[in-house]
Amino acid sequence: MRLAAAVFLIAFIILSIGVSANGLASAYIDPAGKLLAQDEATYAHSSLRMAQQGGWLTPHFLGRFALYKPPLLYWLSGAAARIIGPSNFALRLPALLAGALSVALVFLWLSHVSLLSAIAGATLLLTSHLFFVLDRVALMDPLLCCLTTAALYLLYRDHRLDRWRTRLGFAALVAAAILTKSIAGFIAPLALLIFYLRTLRSGRIPFSRIFQTGVCSLAFAAPWFLYQWLVHPKWFVAEFILTETLAWGLAAPTQTSAENGFQFYATRLWATDPALLIAAAVALLTAPRRTPGLLVIEAWCAAMLIALSAFGYHSAAYLLPLLPPLAILAAGAIRGRLVIATLALVVLAKLCLPQFSWGIPFAAETSDPTLAEVANYANKHHGRELVIIEPQDQFVSATLAAECGGPLLRIRYLYIDNPVTRISLPLNFAEMGISMTVREFLALRANLPRFMRELRKMDVEHLAPNGEPLGTVLHAASEAEVQQLIREQPEMDYYWPARAKWFTGPEPPPKP
Repeated sequence: MRLAAAVFLIAFIILSIGVSANGLASAYIDPAGKLLAQDEATYAHSSLRMAQQGGWLTPHFLGRFALYKPPLLYWLSGAAARIIGPSNFALRLPALLAGALSVALVFLWLSHVSLLSAIAGATLLLTSHLFFVLDRVALMDPLLCCLTTAALYLLYRDHRLDRWRTRLGFAALVAAAILTKSIAGFIAPLALLIFYLRTLRSGRIPFSRIFQTGVCSLAFAAPWFLYQWLVHPKWFVAEFILTETLAWGLAAPTQTSAENGFQFYATRLWATDPALLIAAAVALLTAPRRTPGLLVIEAWCAAMLIALSAFGYHSAAYLLPLLPPLAILAAGAIRGRLVIATLALVVLAKLCLPQFSWGIPFAAETSDPTLAEVANYANKHHGRELVIIEPQDQFVSATLAAECGGPLLRIRYLYIDNPVTRISLPLNFAEMGISMTVREFLALRANLPRFMRELRKMDVEHLAPNGEPLGTVLHAASEAEVQQLIREQPEMDYYWPARAKWFTGPEPPPKP
């Protein structure tokens, strides 16, 4: 256990290198598709708002409810920001701790084989590109990965769930996973069910014990969901159930890639860690008996494959809970000086070549000058609203808003697009005026009764008296409409990042 604690500390230190300096949403969650971690900025906003204003039971984003995800990450990041002060490190501290704990659990899992296998497994996981990158950003996937790994480690140590502490611990970890990422938290119970079916003929788990863990998991996780159902029923159903879970989670109206699910995930796994994939495949074919808890590992991988197939939306971050079992599988068969030397060379190559999709990047993968411009503006200008036109900062500027303790009075985002091409979802922000056209915004007084009527239908009209969250996002049909807004609303300031232009003060810009 002391060695595992040392591994945890070493992993935490390594994962923490450069975290404070790297900007929010500056990492690629999909290096193949070059997609940035935009969710990190939105989650950070909700966490900072909790730390600043309270309201811990109901997350908010830019003045509206944010019930698309459960609150565990917000609670942990918000608590860290409240205790040690708001910073990138504080917001990312839960992910860093979760990543280090995942590495330590893999070490513990393999320590029953040999010290060499345990070190190899921990090294394989820590130096896997997706694991290293994602466990350094304030996303929910690192927590989900850690909680799933911990739950299945308990199953590995107590295959029949004989001890009540195992059943209670498994249930608590699953509940925490559900409070982290809703239905994705059921990966561990699904693996348990698959393991149960695989062991029906010999040494099977009494089904009553599985039932007990399931009931306890739901009982532990239920209070927050019941609270939202009772207090904010219409918004909770529209956003969490109909939009996030059904429309996006299972149906996915749009994708980031035209690839099918198998091709998408296989491509990302190969691109980010071909060495781990090859090693796990070779280990499975040549020395499966050396892998401790092989049936648990197989059930874990099978549960992940089912989950990835069930999720309609494809994201490389969803692969994260699959990396620990692959690392255990690969390391369980490592033996011989040649294999050890090869592993050392692979790790060295990852460290020396961070620019590749399988490398280990300690520095930020991207940088956006927009945020520095906005931060500089915010520190000099107070009492005026800011509109960012065609934003490029992944909503990081939202963390500078006054509701998060920042200097910006209020921030709005303006896009130039075609309203016809926008996706219609069960939670319709356009009907409530949270998202509106420039023409509607310019005639807000006339449109306000209609928007308030829709807000009342959702039981959230109390959010609107101070102007929140009306007009958080604006849509212009053309650049001419943008210029019209700037001329007719000179009391707000405007920033157009693509053109590096500011429009501030009482003087309107010239007509186009």
